[in-house]
Amino acid sequence: MSREQYYLCRVPSYGIVVLYPEKDYKYQRHHEANLRVPNPENAIVLLAHGAKREMDLLYNLAIERSN
Repeated sequence: MSREQYYLCRVPSYGIVVLYPEKDYKYQRHHEANLRVPNPENAIVLLAHGAKREMDLLYNLAIERSN
């Protein structure tokens, strides 16, 4: 049994950090690839990926650092 991966990403235009489960991350990437006019400012930037617990810790660190 494999664990679901989580993806820690940043949205440059908004300056926010988002934590996606694997299926949502793949959906977002698919959506970005199918846009007629891609907008790099709204494209998510992958920061890290891994197990839920690890990504929760990194997410909390990213939130604390931005405050």
